[in-house]
Order: sequence, then C-alpha cells, then structure tokens
Amino acid sequence: MWWRVASVDADTKRWRQSNADWLTARRKQVWHLGEDEGWGEAERKLRYDNLCVATKTGQPYEEWAKGHDTTTGAEKQAPSGGSSRARAVENCKKYLGVNEDPPNSNRGSEIDKWNQRVAGYVGAPWCASFVTCMAWDAGAKGSSSAAVQYIVNMAKAGSGMFRGWTTDPGSVLRGDLAIISCSSCHVEMVIDSDDAYDTIGGNTSPGSEGSQYDGGCVAHRQRNGEVYGWALVDYP
Repeated sequence: MWWRVASVDADTKRWRQSNADWLTARRKQVWHLGEDEGWGEAERKLRYDNLCVATKTGQPYEEWAKGHDTTTGAEKQAPSGGSSRARAVENCKKYLGVNEDPPNSNRGSEIDKWNQRVAGYVGAPWCASFVTCMAWDAGAKGSSSAAVQYIVNMAKAGSGMFRGWTTDPGSVLRGDLAIISCSSCHVEMVIDSDDAYDTIGGNTSPGSEGSQYDGGCVAHRQRNGEVYGWALVDYP
C-alpha cells in the first residue's frame, strides 16, 4: 500500500483507494495503447515507462530517478538542508508508539528526557518538547519552547531555531512544525514535503478517538483541516 492505513480516517482511505484504482486502470490502458494500430512492444513500453516516471511509481521511475535530480521545487528553494530534515523525520519515526508511563502522567523515560531538555522539568505537556528535540537532534540550532504559543511567537519573529511562519502549505517542508487547532493547542512535525498535513506528534492519540492534544503517545497523523499554521525550522 502507498499509504499508512492506520493514519487516516475512512473517507480518506476511500479517496486514496479510488486514486490507486484509477492509476492501476490507467497504467493498464497505456500498456495496451496502440495495439489496434500495430504498435510494437517497444512503443507501448515507452509509454508505460513515461507514465511511471510522471506518477513517480514503479521500477521504470526508480531507474529514471538514479540519473535525475528528484528534489522537489520547494526543497530546491529552501534556505536549509534536506539531509537534516530527513534526519528529523527519522528521529520522529524512531519513537512512534512511545507512551506515557504511567498513563495520563506526562511522564516516561524518553518523555522526561525531552521535557528536561526543553522545559527544564518533568511532568509538563510534552508535544512541543518532543518536536523540538527531534529538530535539535537533526542539527537545528537555536532556542525553542515547551509552550506551543511561544513557538508560534518565535516563528513569526524569525527567532530561535525558526526561519519564519506561514499559513501556505505549499511553503512547508518536512521537518517544519504544524501548529494544530489554535496558536496554543498542539504542535507536530511535518514528515512529507509534498503533504504539509502529514505529521508525527507527541502527546497525541493514534486515531480520532481520544485526546488529540493530551493523548499520551507518539503517533503518525493526517491533519487535514486542523492546521492553524506552520512554524518553519532553520536546519543546517
């Protein structure tokens, strides 16, 4: 599957499945395109390969990508490096499934470390401490905060580890921070430069059930329609 099934709701699953079904059917059409006109194997395969490249799928695309620059336009224009952003995302993925211990305590062996580094004490709500540590451990420099509102303020001022603030999803890269619901509610890290709503967050729930802003675990989420804005992180 090309999506993480557990990360989306039923409507989104159906929408993505319909896209996948359309793409499969279209690839079959292209594969057989021209048969009635006497096209040979080479011509049909060329069209199939071109479709794979256009949709970034399959072995033809993988072979093509080896000799081409596949960096997105946003990443080419970004003032900070892609490799650090990739590390920040991998840092987040490494902690998927971490839970508070005991439940509803804002405590845990890893959680305490994140809060001590950012908040200076343990037992605080930790979504901002989590994403800050993930960025710092990928090389981001400068201050941040355990308070979501302070992160928003710093991003708007271009201070600390932040290079700016935006409400335009097209200006967001992986490793930037999505502010969820309101300016002080919750923060998560964007993990896909092509989807500013694809995030991993701490102190949330793995699905729509449970608290989204005090859920007690690290989880992968899809935040369509929930994002207040994005704090843009300055990576080396």
